[in-house]
Amino acid sequence: MTESSQIHDARALFDRERHGTLCTASADHEGWPYGSLVPYAPLPGGDVVVVISTLAEHTRNVLKEPRVTLLVADSAASERPWTAARLSVMARAERLEGAARGEALAAYFERFPSSRTIASMPDFAPWRLRVEQVRWVGGFANAAWIDREPWADASR
Repeated sequence: MTESSQIHDARALFDRERHGTLCTASADHEGWPYGSLVPYAPLPGGDVVVVISTLAEHTRNVLKEPRVTLLVADSAASERPWTAARLSVMARAERLEGAARGEALAAYFERFPSSRTIASMPDFAPWRLRVEQVRWVGGFANAAWIDREPWADASR
């Protein structure tokens, strides 16, 4: 499998799926990994937006350690998850303000129109997951590390 086809397949899965497991380092439990299910929306340029509450455990974790991973798996392969295509998006989380906040919310609302009510609550905010690397596993003997630049280029 060529690198460009792996990137294409990874982006196709990422764009098709709508939620993933946000993995953070626990602020309260000595950095132990903590995973929580979150909806996400792709942003132009390959980054990701999640809308999360300050009351959530994962938000407290991100405030202490902004390095996160978003695990996205092919939901169509639920009967045989070990054979499913999947990717781990390694990123740095940053809370968005100003114009960037509005742009991110627009992308999120386009994907999740019913989320406008939740996102308008004062304890919810959009966060950009600034992608640094992606680990793609497309099946047996089909895996690759994808750097930020080719990942971003594939989103255009």
